[in-house]
Amino acid sequence: MKKQIISFSEYKERSELVNSNSIGSTSSTQKFSFFKRKRDKKQKEATKKFPSFFWLGERLKIDGFNQARLLTEFLASGIKVFEVDKKSTSVMEVAIGQKDLSKASSLLEKLGYTFEVIKRVNPKSIGQFFLSKVALCVAVVLAFVAFGYAYGYVWRVEITGYDLVAPEWVERQLIDAGFGVGVRKSRHDLREITAFLNDLGDLLDSTVEIVGTTLRVDIVERTIYLERPSGSVDGIFSNFDATITRIDAISGTPQVDIGSRVFRGANLIAAHHVDTQGNIHPSVARGQVFGNVTFTDSVRFSTVVSTREPTGEIKKASRVSMFGIPFRAVVSPFENADFTTTYYYPFDNFFIPLKLQRTIVTEMAWVQREYILEEKIAELKQTALLDRLPQIGDSELTQTYIVEELGLNSNGNPEFILHSFISAELLIGSI
Repeated sequence: MKKQIISFSEYKERSELVNSNSIGSTSSTQKFSFFKRKRDKKQKEATKKFPSFFWLGERLKIDGFNQARLLTEFLASGIKVFEVDKKSTSVMEVAIGQKDLSKASSLLEKLGYTFEVIKRVNPKSIGQFFLSKVALCVAVVLAFVAFGYAYGYVWRVEITGYDLVAPEWVERQLIDAGFGVGVRKSRHDLREITAFLNDLGDLLDSTVEIVGTTLRVDIVERTIYLERPSGSVDGIFSNFDATITRIDAISGTPQVDIGSRVFRGANLIAAHHVDTQGNIHPSVARGQVFGNVTFTDSVRFSTVVSTREPTGEIKKASRVSMFGIPFRAVVSPFENADFTTTYYYPFDNFFIPLKLQRTIVTEMAWVQREYILEEKIAELKQTALLDRLPQIGDSELTQTYIVEELGLNSNGNPEFILHSFISAELLIGSI
């Protein structure tokens, strides 16, 4: 029999004629064309699926030119092909039934075509498909069961309203009483927890509620009002080395005079009084004593300084924790780095007790900076002043300084020492 090359459309028509003749069909050409168009429409809607759900076979990717010749050889050999998809002039995909696979493989090797199996439908693959679906369903069910079970527990304690009381202390009290993280919500009697917290010495009132998996506690701290002491039976003593500037003795006997120099701990107002005959009688000491206090700070420095500064390179890392599982450590990709870590709850108080840790790793490097002497002195003076502000407050002050040159340090850079003197009139003792 003489072989010839035919087109895709001619191949499909001949395939239909062969199938019609095999079952003794005597339909006319017009009727054939009608069913052919109807079949082509259904094939386009099928989006390259296999012929039927129970069809067994393989989908092959065939590489080689003269595809029309190959399809003609398939037709002549009685090999049925389905879903012919021409990818390019040298590549096409076809589906071949299980019974024709051996014959098709031999023909492809004989004609010099290369091919590969891109999809296989057989009892084993069908079983694996259904097994994967069953496994997925089981995993989903188990996940819902696990989340449902976990939702019945408290996984976070949120404490608000505190100012002086440490929230960690309140949470520790709750844990010791059998409440808090890892305890079922059904065991949290809100009235019992409220009464327990209100009985703590440092708390005046509290409000407790459970939102999602979070135990929310809003506390009101106890306000303590201190009455002004009536006086001291020991006396009033100086808190600083100072020169006395003012004395306001309400009760007791002053032990210093204006202008006198006293040391820290000196008795300023004694807890007694002297009558007109010179007799000493015990009494409370009350009053205020002011003095001029001078703070001295000395710092050694150089105009060439090595400082750690960011290079601009950063790495961000996110870690997730659920049900209180500890976070994995963030490993720095840099030899010298600083870490900045923040925490928050993406789902707040809803179903999933998820905690997120975000860490920013900043690369740092040692950089040598050289300063002008006057600028460095001004910086150190300001630092000394800021360190003393908590003691000086809003009192008027004066600041003087002395700079000594010490020579060269071990690195060969000039070194100095700055003596800073800050003076202010302060309350050095009172009751």
